[in-house]
Amino acid sequence: MLVLTRRENEKILFPSLGISVEILKARGSGVRLGISAPENVPIRRAELAGLKSLEFACDEESAVERLRQLTTAIQERLNAASFGLNQLHQRVEEGDLENTQAAIMEIYHELKALEREGKGDTDSGSRSSSSVSDTTVRRALVVEDDVNSSQLLAGYLRMHGFEVTTAPDGQDALDYLSMHSAPDVVLLDMFMPRCDGPTFVSRLRSDPEMAGIRIYGMSGAEPDSIGMEVGPRGVDRWFSKPLNPEMLIDEVRRSLDPHHAA
Repeated sequence: MLVLTRRENEKILFPSLGISVEILKARGSGVRLGISAPENVPIRRAELAGLKSLEFACDEESAVERLRQLTTAIQERLNAASFGLNQLHQRVEEGDLENTQAAIMEIYHELKALEREGKGDTDSGSRSSSSVSDTTVRRALVVEDDVNSSQLLAGYLRMHGFEVTTAPDGQDALDYLSMHSAPDVVLLDMFMPRCDGPTFVSRLRSDPEMAGIRIYGMSGAEPDSIGMEVGPRGVDRWFSKPLNPEMLIDEVRRSLDPHHAA
């Protein structure tokens, strides 16, 4: 090991590697360093050496994007685990011991996936739930203005292998659909600001490019009371709130895969 003594604003150069280390500030037992290196040279703090997803490239934007992706992945897993805990509590309260173990395993899978993603093992951190019966990743758009309901439903869908996007109202959902490929299914609340469920359905069904998207309505009201048709010109299915998430997931998967067994 080469030991050097440097003052503030002095540099240590590695000419053959294109790396320089500058002493920016030295106070007490702490030293602030500035490190310049080629973009293809990763820089890590030693205590984070095992966290591949936190590998800091010299490109600050790249580092920020990596952190954002990791934060999003962790939040999704925590949402799914939270939903699983709510389901577990409900089963215990109802004395449904038969399905309690399955709920515990769902939570366990999410927490193990969270552990893998925290270590940066993104390949093995893909959806590993035993509920996923095939390799096809289905895409769902959840349109719901209640943040908690949206996050819980999205987490439950992800826990069952879906790729999920959320929108807080019908207008944001329409904007999203205008710029992205159509999802396999839209789960749509009815009472939302700016653009409510019936307006969203009307506009979607009048657009030839999006008229065939499968829409599942979700509301505490009956479809007739808000003038919503359950059929080709309206929603494909109707689910009353409070939702039974297991029944909803099963119906969604059955509609997307006729061979899916309950």
